[in-house]
Parts: sequence; C-alpha cells; structure tokens
Amino acid sequence: DTNLDLKFAKSTDGGATWPAGNIKTVDATGSVGQWTSIHATDANTIFISYFDFTNGDLKIAKFGDNNGGTLPIPPWDNTTTVDSTDSVGSFTSVHAVDASTIFISYRADTNADLKFAKSTDGGATWPAGNIKIVDTADSQYTSIYAVDANTIFISYQDWAFNSGAVKFAKSTDGGATWPAGNIKDVDTVGDTGYYTSIYAIDANTIFISYHDGSNGNLKFAKSTDGGATWPTIVTVDTGGTAD
Repeated sequence: DTNLDLKFAKSTDGGATWPAGNIKTVDATGSVGQWTSIHATDANTIFISYFDFTNGDLKIAKFGDNNGGTLPIPPWDNTTTVDSTDSVGSFTSVHAVDASTIFISYRADTNADLKFAKSTDGGATWPAGNIKIVDTADSQYTSIYAVDANTIFISYQDWAFNSGAVKFAKSTDGGATWPAGNIKDVDTVGDTGYYTSIYAIDANTIFISYHDGSNGNLKFAKSTDGGATWPTIVTVDTGGTAD
C-alpha cells in the first residue's frame, strides 16, 4: 500500500525463509496489485493475475525461462492487459494448465458479472473471443481450477439482496461455453460464500472451501459427480471471523 505496487516473493526451502533478495516489484505503474492470484507450471514459469485499480483493468504478469530461469528479471516479461472493458478485474483467480494455456476468472465491476478469460500463447494475447460472461449474477470472490485444457471449474459468491451464496460453474469445452445447466447453487443457507477456493482431484471429485458470514465459520463442500450436485457441506472451523 505504501507504493501501490504489485510485489512477488520467492522461497526455495519450502517457505521456511523468504530472503529479501527474492522479494521483487513486478508492476509499479499506477495503483496495481489488488486481488492477486498466482500459479506456476514449473519452477521457472510463473503467472500472476491482478487488478489495475488506476485503469480499472485486469492484468497478468508472467515470468518465463527466457532469462535462463533465474530470478529476478527486471521487469517481469509479458506484463499484459487482459481485459479493459469498462471496470473489470477484481476478485481474480488464475490457473495454468501448462506454459501456454492459461485461464482467469474475475468480476466485471461495472455490472457485477462473473467473467472468464483464456490465453493459448502463454499470456501474450487474450483474444476478445476468449473472454466470456459466465454468470450475470452479482458475482465476487472467484476461484478457478482446470483439470485439463477442456474441463474448467469456477467457485464464486453470488451476492444478492445483501446476502451471499456459494455457486459453481463448469465448462467442458475449454471455456468456449458455460451452459446454464452447469451453473449450480452449492450453499445458499445464510450469508455465505466469502473467499471461495476450489480444487479438483479429477473431473468428478471437486472441493470448495469458503467463509460463512452468518456465523463466522469456515465451511467445506464436496461434489463427486462433476459438480452436478453438492450433497456434502461441512463446518470445518467455528473460530469466529478470521476464516
């Protein structure tokens, strides 16, 4: 917040230490770096999605192996605007299937839609045809996970009438379409769905963690049929408001 920059930190001992030399400024152009998400396909190829508050844009930064795979490189290569349609890019989440195929979920702040963007050239370009509206609900707190280049899951909060619910969206064609029949309510009890995070073992077994604002609990949801139904919803921790 002091400089309104996007920063990056690296550990090579499992997180035990984070040397000062491995903490780098990635983007310092305006007020940038809100709502960050990071994914690495290997030790050298790293992607960060984030919100450019100054311009109201969704951006992505990439570190590749064109510098011999050594950090740092000043600046990161391929710091790119993904979507600049009105104000977009808060609540971002990024997942890369490989070094070429990258997916981002995020909120369109102007109309509160859930959006999706796809790159097939390592983040160099984000064609308009690969940017989709997934859901026109009042969507926030997105999280994305891809089992492969075709099967993509998004968890998010549907914020409506001053109350939140957990929702789930699925694409089976690489994000080209997001059928209404693949958008499901996961948990609608109380004011819930904050800070969602999604992970899948395979195309059938999917997990979502999230915060229940009604009682301050950490909750967990599980599907074993590819997100068609969510019969397992469990309270994990009743520790209060810090989940």
